[in-house]
Parts: sequence; C-alpha cells; structure tokens
Amino acid sequence: MNEILASISIETLLHFVEQKFTEIGVERAEHKARIAELLKQGVEENKRRDAENTKLKARIEELESENEFRDRITKVEQRQMLNNPKENNFLATVQFGCRSGTHVEKPLVDTSLPEKLIP
Repeated sequence: MNEILASISIETLLHFVEQKFTEIGVERAEHKARIAELLKQGVEENKRRDAENTKLKARIEELESENEFRDRITKVEQRQMLNNPKENNFLATVQFGCRSGTHVEKPLVDTSLPEKLIP
C-alpha cells in the first residue's frame, strides 16, 4: 500500500481531490435546487388547499344559514297550525305528509270519477 501511495505524485492526488470536491459541489447544488423545487411545490399546494378550505367553509356557513331559515319557517308553520287547527288541517296534512315521507290519508285525485276522466 505504501508503495502505491509513494508512486502517486502530490499533484495527481491534489487533482483527484479537486475533482471529487467539484463533483460533490455539483451534487450539492443539484440537491439544493431539488429542495427549493419541493418547497415551492409545497407552498403552492398549501395555497391551493387553503383556497379550497375557504370555499368549503363559506359553503358550510351558507348551508347552516339555510337550515336555520328552514327551522324558523317550520316553527312558524307549526305555531300557525296550533293557533288555528281547523283552517289549516288539510294544508298541514299535505305539507307534513309530503315532507316527512308519510302517506297522505286523503287522495289528491277524486277516485270516485270513472278511470277515463282521471288524468
């Protein structure tokens, strides 16, 4: 081993070390560029996700507002029916029967007519 080292001149060894140092510098620059690219992609992805989250939050607020409005209307309708049950009986049966998915007791078409006249 000492013989091999002895046969290599200092200039050759310096040249080899400089070459390796240059290669390492190039690799380092490539890695830095790749890291910068990945960071940029991460920032862009975060911005896109933040924008999407903002839109979704606005949509949630809109839907919650609509639900609150529907709840208020339902309460008003229920109060009106309680205050005047005879006048609103048929309307209440149709409205709440359709809303809740239950069967409406009174048919909407007069079935006593001959079938030819029923649309």
